[in-house]
Amino acid sequence: MRGKTVEETSELVYEIGRAFLKSSPAFLARFFGGMNFSRFYLGRLRKRAAESHLRQYPDDYVYNFVEGDGKTFDYGVDYLECASCKFLAKQGAPELAPYLCPVDILYSDALGWGLMRTQTLAEGAPKCDFRFKKGGKTKVAVPASLQNVIGD
Repeated sequence: MRGKTVEETSELVYEIGRAFLKSSPAFLARFFGGMNFSRFYLGRLRKRAAESHLRQYPDDYVYNFVEGDGKTFDYGVDYLECASCKFLAKQGAPELAPYLCPVDILYSDALGWGLMRTQTLAEGAPKCDFRFKKGGKTKVAVPASLQNVIGD
């Protein structure tokens, strides 16, 4: 963090995410976001979820694919281990982990994911419970201590 507070660093991370998304045309973001709901993508995601449990790469994500109900969500991913949390812990900055999660709001809005999430590993929960509804509204729980990070 090199002389910056956790809050200052988190604001920078969020702004980098915002700038990255703004650097691409909105129609491309929606196109690529829509691909996340394709039969091909979902098949690969199911396969990768199963493979993640082999822990071939110890610092990677471990997650489960969750079948959607077609009404409240199209599909979900339950992350049981987080590569970002592992990386930050190894860098001696685990306190930054919860501040990365709000960036998902930017991606969901830009890519039309309709992300719903109530908990994260970074905040001490047993899993990150991502649920996706194509074109749905982003509904991500953000602790009050992080509200200043996502304020627009």
